[in-house]
Amino acid sequence: MIYHTNMYTAETSITVLPKLGEKQAKNLASIGITTIGQLLGHIPSRYLDFSKFSPIQNLTPGETVTVRGSITSIAARFSFKSRKTLTEATLQDATGKLRLIWFNQGYVADALEKGEEVLVSGKVQMYKDKPHIINPIYEKVSNVHIHTGRLVPVYKLPDGIYPKT
Repeated sequence: MIYHTNMYTAETSITVLPKLGEKQAKNLASIGITTIGQLLGHIPSRYLDFSKFSPIQNLTPGETVTVRGSITSIAARFSFKSRKTLTEATLQDATGKLRLIWFNQGYVADALEKGEEVLVSGKVQMYKDKPHIINPIYEKVSNVHIHTGRLVPVYKLPDGIYPKT
């Protein structure tokens, strides 16, 4: 398939977009998005404010923050009590350690590696006087922040289309 980026118009079908499969195009059509113009005009329903960066030692319960650090441990296991996969990781920066917990997201243990530098965003909670974030949004450190470290748009999405897509 040949892509001519200069040839796209608002009326161009979304099916010409790279990495957008037939099934995803059908899912987007279910909410009225069939052209590039409609896709670009799809307005977020709200925003998550992940623009506040904080060192681990300064975390306050209830605040929504972004933390930059290195993964010092990560593992997934099946919890017989909750009947879900539980992924736990420890994030460390120069000021302390932060526990990260994902429920039913076992793939996170494969996506992140020990020693990797990441950004995580979410609401800080305390357990036994230690901070943790449940189901944080994460991304590997790069020059561009897409899912963390900024105002992140939240869109109404059809089944089969996920926020990181």
